[in-house]
Amino acid sequence: MKLGTCRLCMQTAPLLNKSHIIPDFFYDQAGLYNEKHKIHKFKIQNNKIDKKASFIPTGVNEGGLLCKECDNILIGGLELYGRKVLFGGLKEYEEIKGTNYKNPKDGFEYSIIENVDYRKFKLFLLSILWRSKISNNPVFKEVSFSIEYTEYLRTMIIEGNPGKYNDFPIITMSYLKDQTIPPDLIGQPIKSETSERILITYLLAGFIFIFVICPNYQEFDRINNITPTENNKFGIMHIPQGQAWKFIMRYTNMIAI
Repeated sequence: MKLGTCRLCMQTAPLLNKSHIIPDFFYDQAGLYNEKHKIHKFKIQNNKIDKKASFIPTGVNEGGLLCKECDNILIGGLELYGRKVLFGGLKEYEEIKGTNYKNPKDGFEYSIIENVDYRKFKLFLLSILWRSKISNNPVFKEVSFSIEYTEYLRTMIIEGNPGKYNDFPIITMSYLKDQTIPPDLIGQPIKSETSERILITYLLAGFIFIFVICPNYQEFDRINNITPTENNKFGIMHIPQGQAWKFIMRYTNMIAI
């Protein structure tokens, strides 16, 4: 490990040779690892999948970013909690409760998850966004926004402060109920932008996370049922059966929008 400035705590320390940008458990949960703990890598070219045999040992990672304490302890603790919320494993006293609903206006189903630690879970998600932003890997080239917002996120993470419910809210969707599509997909983050806001969208092992790049987002009422809130709840919108492929094809730019 080389000595340098940790991008999170900003202290001079030995920096790790490998820090995961996307938590490794997403690849594991999606079943992307083979028996040798390697991932099958493929490319999308001319709207076709090139399945030529090629394997990489792990998900996207990068060295020289974080010290051991920030990576393994601070972010590692957030990842441990995030994994348990999304995929199970919480202790009995931490058990979360989910209630399913259906919007009578459009028929969309969504779930409200209760007893989720707002601070831990939101900071877990924001840590993925922040790591993607500081990464030099071209996979994250569309995770692009101001230096001011990058520093805002860093401060939130290092201080353990998730901000208010409308500070960088995260819209959560899932296609796990759509049996026509396998959950073993990890996508390159995609940016969409208007004059009012920036959205960064991640496709991660059955979940879709859409980050609204804005502190004090003013249109929160439109998304308050599908984002983490300070009352320790967060909502998940379920993409209807048979619609997930269409959404993902649009997301990956494989068809015209």
